[in-house]
Amino acid sequence: MEEEAQIKPSGETLIDATNDHAQPIHGSTPQLQRDGAVPITACDEAAVSISSSDISQAIGTLNLQENSTDLRGKGKKETATNRPKNNKGTNAGKKKQSSKQQQQRPQHHFTGSSLLTPNFIPKKYREINQAYTTCIIPTLEPPKSETETKRVFQGLTGIPVPCQCSGKDCHALPANVPVTEEYVFAERQAKKRNGAAIPPINMSAGRDAYIQTFRELLQLEYAEKHRLYERYSQYEIKITTRHLPIPKKATNAPIETDMVAIFRIPGIADGRPSLKPGDFVFIRPHDMVPNPYNIKQFYPEPSPQNAPPPVIIDHDAAFIPFHRAEIHSRVISVTRGKPVDDEELRKDLVMVSWGIDPLLATTFWSQARKSLFTVRFAPSTSSHERALTAFRWLGTLHPTIARDLLFPTETPKLPPSAPLNENDNGYDSLEFEYMQLNENQSKFAQMMMTRTANPITEKIRPPMVLTGPAGTGKTKTLLVAILQCMNIVSSSERMEPHILVCTPSHTACDVITIRLAKLLSKLHSSNSEQAPDQPRDLRSVVFRLYDVTRSVQTVPAEVLPFTRQDYSGQFVLPATQELLKFRVIVTTCEDAHLLFMAGITNDRLRSRRQCIQTTLESTMTMAGLHGTISGHSQPHFTHLFIDEAAQATEPESLIPLSVVVDDSPDAIKVEIALCGDPRQLSPNIYSNVASEILQRSLLERLLRLPVDTYGGGRETLLGPPTRDNWQTLDELIEYSFQKDDCHDHLSVFLNQSYRGHPSFLIMPSKLFYFDKLKSVVKDLSGSSTNTGWLDAARCLEKLAPKAYSALQPHVPRDWPMLFRSVKGKDASMAVESFFGSNSWCNRMEATVVAEMIEELVKNQGISTSSIGVMAAFRAQVVLIRRLLRDRNLGAVNVGIPEDYQSVERDIIMLSLTRSSVDLVEADKDRRAGLFHQPKRTNVALTRAEHLLVVVGNPDTMIEDPVWRDWLDFCRLNGLWYGDEETPKIAT
Repeated sequence: MEEEAQIKPSGETLIDATNDHAQPIHGSTPQLQRDGAVPITACDEAAVSISSSDISQAIGTLNLQENSTDLRGKGKKETATNRPKNNKGTNAGKKKQSSKQQQQRPQHHFTGSSLLTPNFIPKKYREINQAYTTCIIPTLEPPKSETETKRVFQGLTGIPVPCQCSGKDCHALPANVPVTEEYVFAERQAKKRNGAAIPPINMSAGRDAYIQTFRELLQLEYAEKHRLYERYSQYEIKITTRHLPIPKKATNAPIETDMVAIFRIPGIADGRPSLKPGDFVFIRPHDMVPNPYNIKQFYPEPSPQNAPPPVIIDHDAAFIPFHRAEIHSRVISVTRGKPVDDEELRKDLVMVSWGIDPLLATTFWSQARKSLFTVRFAPSTSSHERALTAFRWLGTLHPTIARDLLFPTETPKLPPSAPLNENDNGYDSLEFEYMQLNENQSKFAQMMMTRTANPITEKIRPPMVLTGPAGTGKTKTLLVAILQCMNIVSSSERMEPHILVCTPSHTACDVITIRLAKLLSKLHSSNSEQAPDQPRDLRSVVFRLYDVTRSVQTVPAEVLPFTRQDYSGQFVLPATQELLKFRVIVTTCEDAHLLFMAGITNDRLRSRRQCIQTTLESTMTMAGLHGTISGHSQPHFTHLFIDEAAQATEPESLIPLSVVVDDSPDAIKVEIALCGDPRQLSPNIYSNVASEILQRSLLERLLRLPVDTYGGGRETLLGPPTRDNWQTLDELIEYSFQKDDCHDHLSVFLNQSYRGHPSFLIMPSKLFYFDKLKSVVKDLSGSSTNTGWLDAARCLEKLAPKAYSALQPHVPRDWPMLFRSVKGKDASMAVESFFGSNSWCNRMEATVVAEMIEELVKNQGISTSSIGVMAAFRAQVVLIRRLLRDRNLGAVNVGIPEDYQSVERDIIMLSLTRSSVDLVEADKDRRAGLFHQPKRTNVALTRAEHLLVVVGNPDTMIEDPVWRDWLDFCRLNGLWYGDEETPKIAT
């Protein structure tokens, strides 16, 4: 890869970028150099438990803002030689430094995208983190996946066969690409552009330009996440430590584990970006801590095995009686607070790694635990690192294969698709809905079967694309295609099927694992006289792969039998031979990186087989035997399915592609399928500069190609802009092709919806799918089930007067949906939380939502688990939760639209929140809220199964063409309740 990231030493001191919205409580430490060295340490770098190369990216801090300004400090680095050594000099130096910092501190300013008052942080707490740190204490690092991947890789190369590969060594352990120098690379790219915008993705510019563009975008996104993490900084935090009892597998007896630290922060579970396991945590006691004088004698050389790392102390600071200490830790888990009366238990619980050296317990922790702490966070570099590793792989790929994979220009030539064979291996006995595919669903399954039955070696076929809105059966179609592929390939003598299934989220992976296991269980039961024991038999067929950092408590019980855990309950990789035998592996796109690092890729496995073949044939020749050994060209992974692919960034999608794509001219190529809806939520991107490209998934970009490959009837699938969609609809893909909606061997659009009341489909079909959707739900009028939901709707209608009744002489249609007009006021919760620009709430709307839920639960007998509440902003989510808890309804699920992607509820109540028209434009610039956000709006309107209620201010809604049409629909059909003062649309 051109200009591949390298770790280089540097003498420059780096400084943090300043948060526009709040004065961050960060300071001069940890002052980590680009080579990973801590300037105040005299110890070996290898002794630092938390990877210093990772921290140099995370806390060596922001050296690149979105305007590509060079933020690196230009002054002289503060070292042990030029720092004042006595207390008097130190204090004077601090005062001088503080004065200089105040002069250099940027002034706060307010723009259209920065409307909130900065959070107030007392000066004394800012000074704690601005003070020079003389003692950095690393904690025991959480388990690393590298240990597991290395063990599996060694199982592959354990056979003593010399490597015969030309140009590369199949015995070489794969390595991650470090992220340490990515900010330097991004700065250099920005200077080359000289103020010009980042160019769009275009393969005609070359593969190197493609890789460089995404590398720069990823660094911009990481820098923005780092800035947002500063909003989570806290002070006056109480920290407690404890050992977690984890049951042993054999006896279920608790064992003592490494010590962890816990503290509570209100609302951090709702923060975006979310805190994740592995994120960095930096903790400072408010008070100075005593100096342990014997620190240099903790571990004589060589250090005892598995001993905790020593404290890092500056030589010059060794004789200072008290230290300004900082503890470097990692996030283990974040747990939402409980809906109880106790205010402390309502706060979210953060668990971090601890395990401070026991020899320090009497000298440090005995004093520090009496103190309060400041806490800062920084995002982990793991995701960034995995994407860079995928780009390095892409740089080694044959240019023709890379082009056919990412920028296809030709439709594959294949024989006619064979009809689905439902009579093989007992498929005729599966009398349940999964085998009852509609016409378009069958086309996708037939497409996959045809491509599977006709493998090729000379080139890779373009990925197949399965699209369609929620409720059209995309996952169901994918599962049937998986079963059919297992059937057709296993019936062939050429190769045995091994299928990799990936999604961007753990939730979607868990759903696929559970549903696939149920299908396979029924299939096995129908083909045997006695039903097999599901967990025991299917454990050798399906494997759910987790990273070691994933908490067992977050995994559904139905999924655990398909995982592998060690004695302490931690997720691990199975033995090499067992891993190679699984027929289906399900994992997230990011965690597919574990397979790459373990050498379980089509490229590596083919190389290894070829080495063994060459060695065996040479041995046969020497023995006077003649013959050849075949099979080295067969792929291990025959198929890759990426579900919910529209929610994955393109770099994220490249990670599983690096596992299955083999560019050898002799290798049989893998078949790839992308499933998702590009008209619903895109990946979450926080950088405004990077969002235009990173928010567009690989699936969506393929559908936008200006060629006929994926069936575009015009020069692109985008179609000509119209008055209503060229700005407001975000140029969404038009499915209204001049050709057929399904294109042989490439793309299928599912348009038959099986979800919810037919009335729910009318407006989403018109607004987002060009009236292409059809409901196959039977007419529910008169059914007892529908009558119950209609009764619930009528009950809610009585809570407010009907609007525009004079315009509706006919009887309102019996549709279980309504709009409740509420003209509330916007309020900011920035003074109560760290939510920043997402801190908007509307108390009047929240109160109406709470009252309606109370009516449904207490008077209509509706279960709280059947109700889902959606709000446009996180602050509104928090406010609604508070009001529901006050009514003993804390079990109701409340979230933003992103929380409901791939999730449905019987009843959905949607709070639009925004009432001020003046703030809508700022929301649009920040890609926040539900106005002028068609993809979020589409998700919000398509999550209900039986009852949909929308609460909002019509005076604000009419400014958005999508919501204006939806309001008009409600008015004409008698679904509008509440205030009717909307003169812009009244007739």
